[in-house]
Amino acid sequence: MESGVISLLEKYRLAFDAADAEAIADCYYEPCVTIRGDGSFHLLGDRSETVQLLGAVARQYHDEGMQNGVYSDLEVQMIGTKCALATVEWKLIRSDGSDIRKWRQSYNVIEQDGACVFYVSTFHI
Repeated sequence: MESGVISLLEKYRLAFDAADAEAIADCYYEPCVTIRGDGSFHLLGDRSETVQLLGAVARQYHDEGMQNGVYSDLEVQMIGTKCALATVEWKLIRSDGSDIRKWRQSYNVIEQDGACVFYVSTFHI
């Protein structure tokens, strides 16, 4: 399952780097829950809600100067036979290589139809 989580995170990172809301939403199961860095709680009931919210987040990151995002310190803990808790540290980087921000985030991940998807996303606040 860890290799599936790594594949999912890489797909997610590339989607955010491209600000591709549809590709970002492909990484989520609906309904899903996200708890954002500002403490807000969002229940995303369908794909259109996921595209709308996470597309807006990607646009905000790019408006702040994001060239790309990187993750590190991946920890994967199995919480079932097809479920895991994945925790990473994210960093947003400008084109000059300087950091915009960094944070720690956890994802509840489920394997579905041979691929991993997020169903809960929690910023460590």
